[in-house]
This record gives sequence, structure tokens and C-alpha cells, in this order.
Amino acid sequence: MVATPRNRLTNLAAATAFFAAALCCWAGCSVERDYRVLSTFFDGVPDPNAKAATQSSSTPGLARAGQANKGTRVIASTHKPFSEEKCTACHAEPTQVFASALNSDLCMKCHQKVMDAYPSMHGAVVGKACLWCHEPHESAFPALLKTTDASICIQCHERPSLSTRVDAHRLDVGSCLDCHGGHGGDRPPFLHASSAASRPTTPAPEKP
Repeated sequence: MVATPRNRLTNLAAATAFFAAALCCWAGCSVERDYRVLSTFFDGVPDPNAKAATQSSSTPGLARAGQANKGTRVIASTHKPFSEEKCTACHAEPTQVFASALNSDLCMKCHQKVMDAYPSMHGAVVGKACLWCHEPHESAFPALLKTTDASICIQCHERPSLSTRVDAHRLDVGSCLDCHGGHGGDRPPFLHASSAASRPTTPAPEKP
């Protein structure tokens, strides 16, 4: 295999993960010790001692923007097995944090019905790229999203490639999910029935 920067980065991440896991085992495994070691190498490792404030449904704007009160991490959504401390629902052992960390096939144990929920499915869903969009433990955004839906969508759907006939595309306003289904729909581009009938559009310029 030809060595490429992407391959080298993948190999480095795998080696780092292996080293961190080995260090945890060598030091004696515990949730707190694992957190201290893993958070040295990786961002987003859940702090077992953190007292997360669950976002109130009366203030959805705060959760949507991913904002938090000073000194408090606002959590808008939590994966049920994680909130119930059922680590073995996803990990072979509670301390084997890397056992399934990058394997989206694991999501199918509970979410298999998502794969054919619509007549036309989003390619990312068909490819089981769950972790491109969702966090596995908890998130400051609804539906365990990694960040705002617009920021997630432009990973693949860069704004210059979108039709400027749609006001929301041209003006960079609103949420992608206001009009589109994230997992699929009746047909691409997965427009909701209401948005397909009423979305504001700008007529295309007349050809000379």
C-alpha cells in the first residue's frame, strides 16, 4: 500500500489509541484513571465526575447553539446506555474504551430499523457513517449531533455547490433540518412535505 498523509495519520491515531489503552491497563484500570490518561490524548472523553446540566426543553435555543452557563456544561441529548452506565451495551468490557469506539456497525444492534426507514436513504446512513454526525455518549446538541446540523452537512455538501435559487442556501440562514430529513425521505433531496410545498425560492435568472 502506498503511504499517504491520510494513511500515516490513521496509523498514528491507531498507535496512539493502542498506547493509551495499554497504559490504562498497566496503571491499573479504573474509570477515573482511564479518563485522566485518555483525555491527555483525545478531546471529548466524557468526564466521569462531571455534573452535566440537562438542557431544559423550555429553552431549546441554548442547546441548539451549544451554549452553556459559566462553569456548567449544558447537555442537550444523552445516549441511553451511557446515561444508564451500561458500558457493555457497546463496549466488550467497561474499561475497554477502544473496543468499539470507531465501529458504527455496533449502532445496528439497536438502530437497524434506521437503515430502511425511508424509500430513499441518505448515503451516509447507508454507509453506516453514524459517527460522522453523532456523538456516542452525550452532546450539547439535540439527537447527539456533534455540532450544528449545518456544520455537519457541509462536511459533504459544501455551500458553493448548493442551489442559490433557495433563499436559505444563498442567505446562509435557518437549519438544514428545517427543510431536509437527515436520514432520508421519499426522494432526494429528502425535503419534508411542508417545506417542499412552501419553501421560499428565488426565480432563476432568464437566459439571454
